Amino acid sequence: MWTPLNGTDSSSGEAYDEKSTLDTLRAAFERDFKFKGTFPQFVSTGLVYIYKGDRFVEDTAATAFSKLSGGFMQFENRQHARTVVNQAGKMISAADDQNQVVIAIADAMAAHNAAYVNSNIVHGNISDRVILFHETAGGVTGAVAEFGDPGDSEVPAWTMFRSIRSLENAEAPRTRLDDWESLMYVVIFLAAYGVNDEERDELFSQLPKDEYSSFTYWVAGHVKSIASSKRMYMDRISAFYSYPLSRIPGGPLRDLAKDIFKALLHHPGCAGAYAQTEAGLERERQRLLRTNPNAVFVRPRYLDPLDLRDEFEDVIVANLLRIVAKHKQAILVAQGVAAVAKHTRSMKRPRGSKL
Repeated sequence: MWTPLNGTDSSSGEAYDEKSTLDTLRAAFERDFKFKGTFPQFVSTGLVYIYKGDRFVEDTAATAFSKLSGGFMQFENRQHARTVVNQAGKMISAADDQNQVVIAIADAMAAHNAAYVNSNIVHGNISDRVILFHETAGGVTGAVAEFGDPGDSEVPAWTMFRSIRSLENAEAPRTRLDDWESLMYVVIFLAAYGVNDEERDELFSQLPKDEYSSFTYWVAGHVKSIASSKRMYMDRISAFYSYPLSRIPGGPLRDLAKDIFKALLHHPGCAGAYAQTEAGLERERQRLLRTNPNAVFVRPRYLDPLDLRDEFEDVIVANLLRIVAKHKQAILVAQGVAAVAKHTRSMKRPRGSKL
């Protein structure tokens, strides 16, 4: 049984939170047509009641599979909240090629930023399943979904895309830069393992077993270990090139991953991802004094460059938006040139033909 929720009743928990977020986004963008279709529109939210005999049981996986243990589990009356939204597009795992994905990413991140600028909403959970694409007569457009859904940092499917700070502290507030960092991991994953399921299966079958396990450590490892690994490979350009980038075949997504990395983690004011410790600072001070006893050791304002990065958030985000827009435009121009060339070839009269 479906019971709609009305008014300001927030007893439905997460479903009501998502409804509020979608209502806020709709109000912010209803007059701005360039963002039309870039995020799902709220349809309804309500409580699902599943009845068994004269009572209802909870709509959960435990209920669905409880017959395996000899019958329905004895629940007290419970309810399950659901939110219904319109379909903003298809998951990028259904895309035909990397060009479609790059275009979808550019549109989705423009909407992502507009949600923050207009409504102070940070998505907080960018992954390969929330970037959507939609094919129209005019080409491909992108969208971003699942605002307000924090996911679960302990589930392997999410750890690949988590930012370093959210892996280290699941309770820490997410920022736009955390979302852009997650996007970078999405781009790396798609570039390395294929855009769609068919391409992914083919690439997996070609990878040596040790290479497969090496690259998927970010998926299967413990969250703290994954965070440490990411800090190591994101700290220097040479490290990034030697590990993630060297395992990615050339193409639009590889080029995009490289540019996002440079803008996000190597801004001149806050380059790197390696967090210093007090012990490490003391070693640096002692080493300096051994070289020059009269030297003055200057303690950095931040031990963690990812914290310092927040001071440059607006500048970095603006640069990242320019980068994804540039990559999208390059693809559209190339597609336009190809279309003109194809049309020109089709219009050429075969040699010897008569008018």
